[in-house]
Amino acid sequence: MNPISQHLASRGLSPSDFLVITKLPVDVLNDDFDVERLSASQLKVAAQVLGIPEYLLFSTRSSKLKRLPLDFRSTGNAKVVHTKYSLSAVYQSYSNSEFISLIERHVNIKGRFPDLREDQTPIERMRVLFNCDSASDLFYLDPISLFKKLRTNAEDSGLFVFVDDVVDTSFRGFCFKDDHRNFVFINRRHFNVRSRIFTLAHEVAHLLQGHPGIIDPVGHRSSVERQTNRLAAEFLISLSTLTEYLPANAEKQEIPELLSYLHSRLPFSKFFLAMRLQELGGSFSGIVNKWLKLVNVKDLPNSYGTQELAQYEHEIDQLESQSDDDLDVEAIRRQGSGGRQVSRLGSRTLETIEIARQQNIVSVFDVQSSLGLPAKYYEKTIASLRRQLAEVQRYGPS
Repeated sequence: MNPISQHLASRGLSPSDFLVITKLPVDVLNDDFDVERLSASQLKVAAQVLGIPEYLLFSTRSSKLKRLPLDFRSTGNAKVVHTKYSLSAVYQSYSNSEFISLIERHVNIKGRFPDLREDQTPIERMRVLFNCDSASDLFYLDPISLFKKLRTNAEDSGLFVFVDDVVDTSFRGFCFKDDHRNFVFINRRHFNVRSRIFTLAHEVAHLLQGHPGIIDPVGHRSSVERQTNRLAAEFLISLSTLTEYLPANAEKQEIPELLSYLHSRLPFSKFFLAMRLQELGGSFSGIVNKWLKLVNVKDLPNSYGTQELAQYEHEIDQLESQSDDDLDVEAIRRQGSGGRQVSRLGSRTLETIEIARQQNIVSVFDVQSSLGLPAKYYEKTIASLRRQLAEVQRYGPS
C-alpha cells in the first residue's frame, strides 16, 4: 500500500473525497505510485488534507520515519524540511548511511572522529578534525583547491561529506550523526565554492558541539546558529589574521574597493568578509549595511544574525562572486562523469565501498542501487578518486 492510501485508511477519509478535495490524479492511490512524482505543491496539499507532516508521505521506509523526527523536526527545522527536494537530500543521505553501516559489519573502516579530549575547546576540536591550526594555513590555495583540501582532511578524520545539487535553495546544507558516523550534506545549487567553504566549517562546528541533525537554512539564525557561525568564522580566519590582510589606511578606503581587495586575496565571499570586518568594530561598524546600499541591495538591520540579513546572503553572493561561479562551473565540467561522482559522494564513502568491493562484499550494482553511482561509471569514479587524492596531497602538508 502506498503512503497516501495508508494514511487515508487510518483516517477514515474516502478515496473519492480525497481526490475531489486535493484535485490529484486518480493514480496517486495505486499501490505502485511513487510519491516522488508529485510536485512540491501537490505534496503539500495532500499532507494538509490528511493532517500529517509531509515527510510521512515522502518516505515509505519505517526506519527513516522513526529517525527523521528525532534528528530534524525536534531541532527547529519544521519550516525548512518541507519540500520534496530537501526531503530527498535528507533521505538519500540516510540511505547512504544505512549502506555504509551494512558494509561496516564486514569491513573494519575508519568512520569515527579522532579522539577529542573533554578539556578541548570547540575551536581546538575544529583544528584536530581539519588537521590544521586554521584555514589561513592554506590560503596559498585557490578557493576550489582549499575546499577540496579541507574536505579531504575532514574525511580523513572520519567525516562523510556529500555535495549535490538540490532544487530547493532555501538551505545551504545539514549535518547529522548516525550511530558513531558523522555526516555533512552541502547543497551546491547556485552557491559558489566560497560559500561552500563556510558551509563545511559551519556544519562541522555543529557536529563538534553535539548538535543533532540540523539543516542550515538561508534566513534562519537562532542563537545556536549564531554561535556556530562564530566558531566556523574564527576557524576560517581569525580577526587578528584578517587585520594582517588589510591594506594601509583601510578604514579610509571606499567599501567596494576594500572588499574587492580582500576578495582577491582571501578565499571567501564579500558578504562573509564584510561581516568579519564589521566585527572589528571602530571605523568598520555598520559596514555591511553601507555596502549593501552601495550595491543597491535594500537596507537591512545591522546585525550579524538577523533573519532579514541572511535572506539576502545568496543574492549578495550571486551579485558579488559571479566570476567564482563561472570558475566553479568550469571546474565541474572538466571533472567528467567519474569526477562528478567523486565530488558528490566524497573520498570517505568511495574508499569505504571500494574496500568492500575488493573483498566481494558488495558489487558495483549494489553501489548503483544504494548510492546512485551508475555501474558503468564505477571504475572511472575510482580512478578519478585516486587522481584527486594525489592532487590534494600535492597541495601541501595535511
